[in-house]
Amino acid sequence: MKYTKYGKTLQILIIISVLISLIIALPLTAYASDLPSGSGSKGSGNAPPTEDIDVSPKHQTWKGSGNITVTANGVYPSGFSSLRESWFHVPNDYYTVESGNSTRITIYESYLNTLPDGTYGFHALFGTRAALFWITIDRTYVPRTGDDQSILFWVIVLSVSTIGVIGTIVWRYKIHKKESI
Repeated sequence: MKYTKYGKTLQILIIISVLISLIIALPLTAYASDLPSGSGSKGSGNAPPTEDIDVSPKHQTWKGSGNITVTANGVYPSGFSSLRESWFHVPNDYYTVESGNSTRITIYESYLNTLPDGTYGFHALFGTRAALFWITIDRTYVPRTGDDQSILFWVIVLSVSTIGVIGTIVWRYKIHKKESI
């Protein structure tokens, strides 16, 4: 086979583009396999759950320590099937589900520490129903240092220092001027 001037380069570019598309496609197939059955495909009998369960609080901010607890009002743990973050399954070791008048879901600090800063949508699945709530991970808060002193003191110290430096320069200038006469 005889190559044209750019034939070899073109073959290399085609091979590289195929490899890149495979690298991109593999994670996407892993994502699709984690979706609940029926979501995203037309004609399948299983529809994604409807988000009709009231949750309180609907949105929380996690500052880097402690657990997060949400309450799904009016549903009981017997119907709970799984917890998902952006449709990815959260392993059972990272949360608990408790009963009462409603279902309380506690997400452990150990799971929240695995998430980078940002806002995440969680779905608590109860059969064909879902409870949607949001958690914002924000570890950028500034802890209090105990320095509650007024800035006025430091402004006065800066002013006195500035006057002292200017006075010294003027005094040195006057002495130097007298000696040169």
